[in-house]
Amino acid sequence: MKKVLLLVSCLLTPSIFAEVYISGRAGGAWSDFLCDSACNDRSYLLGSSLGYQLNHDWSIEVSSDYLGEVEIQDGTHLAKSNLSIYSITPKLTAPVGENIEFYVKFGGAIYEYAASENYTFVGGFGFNYHLDNQIKLGLGYLTFPNIGYRDVQDGIVNSLALELTYRFSSAGEKGEQVKKALQDVNTEQDVNTEKVNLAQEMFENEKRLNTPSKHLFSEALQRVFFPTARATLSQDSLNVIEQIASILTQHQEASLIIIGFSDSVGKQTDNFQLSMQRALSVESALLNHGIKKERMTILSEGEAHPIATNSTAEGRAQNRRVDMVIPEFTYFK
Repeated sequence: MKKVLLLVSCLLTPSIFAEVYISGRAGGAWSDFLCDSACNDRSYLLGSSLGYQLNHDWSIEVSSDYLGEVEIQDGTHLAKSNLSIYSITPKLTAPVGENIEFYVKFGGAIYEYAASENYTFVGGFGFNYHLDNQIKLGLGYLTFPNIGYRDVQDGIVNSLALELTYRFSSAGEKGEQVKKALQDVNTEQDVNTEKVNLAQEMFENEKRLNTPSKHLFSEALQRVFFPTARATLSQDSLNVIEQIASILTQHQEASLIIIGFSDSVGKQTDNFQLSMQRALSVESALLNHGIKKERMTILSEGEAHPIATNSTAEGRAQNRRVDMVIPEFTYFK
């Protein structure tokens, strides 16, 4: 068991650079070549894994599997003992459908049987179905060769199990102003449009006042949306941008935060770059309206902060967007 703890400690250092996930599994197990004559070759498997997603395709897992009481027979000797296996495995995953992925893994393992420890290998494959962005349900096959006791050393233990995996969201540093903007704004598009219209109406009313006074402009948000894998602006988007430009022109005190987003299709690095291109497209349109570059802050969030599910085409269309946030400010009129 000390060897297993050493393997885990070696993996903890790079974990700060990777997404972390945990999984639990349960299923049936059976053995081959562990008995010279008939014996009970059926058992069960209970297991768990701690994984680190190194990139879009590769991860590494540390696993613990308990297979209950296993019988090993050599001639007149019959052993009955609990079998526990601890392993570390690289894992390769590839999508085979919109929400389905196939994986294979292979690595080294230590097994405990009858108060002794021995080394072996582990291999496996299976399928996962994404229930949402963080939870997936899978069915997987595992095989452990070279299992034995005393003169029996070429046994094989197999298992077929259901597996549930939970992925923790990766943490990133964000400015306090951006956090407030993303948390406070209403995600409903009609409410956001109403805020912009209300701000314009407030400005028109203030123009009629003869006595200058201090006023508060409440935070406002507007969104524009994009087709798949594109950063081009539609005519509807240009009309929305023109509204924002009008407010910024009328209120020189105002600033603007432009935040690009994407859906979850494709690689995370590609989506991050695409989100930046979308934000820059909006900035370019505002520059054409005479808004100075130093009044605008450009950010890219990639797949983070979806406002709808990425499991449907409609939801992904909502997530391919740019948020234009005018933070709260005061002005005199």
